Amino acid sequence: SSFLFAAARGLPGFGHVDTAPMLVAIELLCCIEGPMWREIRGLGLAYSFGMYGDADEGLVYFSLARSSSLPRAFAQAAKLVQAYASGAEVVEAVALENAIASVVSAVVSREQTVSACGLQSLMSALRASGPGHNGRLVRSVQAVSPADVRRVLSAYLANVFDPSAANVAVTTNANKLEEVVSGFEEGGWRVERLESLDGAVK
Repeated sequence: SSFLFAAARGLPGFGHVDTAPMLVAIELLCCIEGPMWREIRGLGLAYSFGMYGDADEGLVYFSLARSSSLPRAFAQAAKLVQAYASGAEVVEAVALENAIASVVSAVVSREQTVSACGLQSLMSALRASGPGHNGRLVRSVQAVSPADVRRVLSAYLANVFDPSAANVAVTTNANKLEEVVSGFEEGGWRVERLESLDGAVK
């Protein structure tokens, strides 16, 4: 099995106008039995995958775990994101509604108890997002359109698959090394081989 972790520039802060569209776009692509699930896990290319944004770091991430064909899985994910970003794949109304509902549920669940509300208030203060951040976020999420989804896919998430915009780290079995290296080099990536983790942190 092989593992991959990719990072590119994402949202610069929690109050950014694209926060809600980013959450919805990721949920739409990565939900159970959604587009990414069908193209990656459904085809047996990787056991699991993930995509998320971290506004604290200003980065967006993509990961693959326990992949039997890492270059192919990565290329398939890139192709899918580009298809939705360009409009070649249509953001269906039902899929968008389901993604919005899932994100709203996740945001609301942050404040289920008094202590949870207190924690959210503290986090809002630390992040300078102001009082009522989650309420504003829910309203923004409910207003996300297909055009918003395409915009954030093109502006942020597609960059994770761009050799000129992203950094990618891969761990793989020695038997898969040549396959992985050649696969990424064919995709335009400059590959640096490291024999151990010790070499990666020097």
